[in-house]
Amino acid sequence: MKTQIEEPVQQIEEATINKEEFVNLEKYFKKRLKKIIGFLKRDNEALVQETIHELRVEIKKIDALFDLTKSIEKKFSRQKHFRPFLKVFKQAGKLRSIQVEFNLINSHFSENTNSNYLHQLHEIKHQRRIAFENILHSNLLHQLELSKKQVIPFIRKIRRKDIVYYFNTRERKMIKFLDKKLFKEKNLHIVRTSLKRFYLNIKNITPYKIESGWTNIINLMGEWHDRQVAFDQLLKAIYSSKLTNHEIDRLHKVKSELLIEKDNLYEQIVA
Repeated sequence: MKTQIEEPVQQIEEATINKEEFVNLEKYFKKRLKKIIGFLKRDNEALVQETIHELRVEIKKIDALFDLTKSIEKKFSRQKHFRPFLKVFKQAGKLRSIQVEFNLINSHFSENTNSNYLHQLHEIKHQRRIAFENILHSNLLHQLELSKKQVIPFIRKIRRKDIVYYFNTRERKMIKFLDKKLFKEKNLHIVRTSLKRFYLNIKNITPYKIESGWTNIINLMGEWHDRQVAFDQLLKAIYSSKLTNHEIDRLHKVKSELLIEKDNLYEQIVA
């Protein structure tokens, strides 16, 4: 993994020497913002799991860009400017997590199984969809549009050498993570978040062509995280005493199957 982190940074430096083109950050930001607002203006019926996932990916790209901007422009308030995006990200995350959990748990039940727990998940999914729709009726879209005027002046100041500096510092940070063996499962989400920012910026901003190995490990971490969230929620349901003994026994079986899947993914990640 260290080699996978070091190699793109070396090639980014070579690309700079060879004067290869980097993405125009202002256009990149405007495109992300346009896509996010476009998602939010879609008909509510279009809010399927894949759409919510795509929306969150676009916001993660903004988060990664703001990470780069903050590292270069110290006066840039990342927390302030990311706040409206974070509102969408959190609500969309709650909706997507329940969608993923429902699909994962449902896949472990036989067809036409009548499950109180699945009915509960379906009801929670409905409530979270309403909560997500409610934030769209606030002045959120205006706040997102306003961010364009506030953020672009900072982005315009970023130069090619600044981008190389950013990747050099982040490279050291990533390797430090690995040196401290933060790949312990309990810390995997911390590593995943940092790697994701690093990965998204390299893939979308620099001329470096990301290798399949990078994409694979990011995807594995995503699958591991989905199962971790479903596993945690399943534990709460089992010990909530709101289900019958028969259903709890069935959920214990699903929990064991999820644990095996989660552990297998973890082993592939750290291999």
